[in-house]
Amino acid sequence: MSVVTNQQFFTKVNQAFIDGDIDFLADHVTDDVAWSMYGNKMIGREAFLDCVKEMGMGNETNVALTIENLIASGNEVALKGKMHANTDTGQEKVYTYCDVYVMDGAGKIKELTSFYLDMKE
Repeated sequence: MSVVTNQQFFTKVNQAFIDGDIDFLADHVTDDVAWSMYGNKMIGREAFLDCVKEMGMGNETNVALTIENLIASGNEVALKGKMHANTDTGQEKVYTYCDVYVMDGAGKIKELTSFYLDMKE
C-alpha cells in the first residue's frame, strides 16, 4: 500500500469509528482481530464491533478529525491525530490519539493498539 493509499484507507477507517459505521469496520477487520485499548484487549470481530458500538461515537456531532502523521513500515501503520467533537449535551471534547495497526496480507486490520488522551484545552 502506498502512503497515499494508506492515508485514504485509514481516513475512512477513522471516519467509520466516528460515524459508527459498523458495516465498513466489519468488512475491514479479520475474524480474529485483536484490539488493545485502555489496558483492555478485545479479541475477535464480534468483541471489536461490540466495543465500537459501546463507544457511541454516533452520538457526537460536529466531529472534526485530523490525521497529523502517518508512518507505515511493512504491514504496520501508526497514526497520530486529533479529534474535536460536541457531545449530545453540547459539551466540546478534544482528544489526541495514536493508533497502531497491523494488517494481514489481504489488507484487513489484524491488530489495533489505541492510545487516547482527553485534552483539557
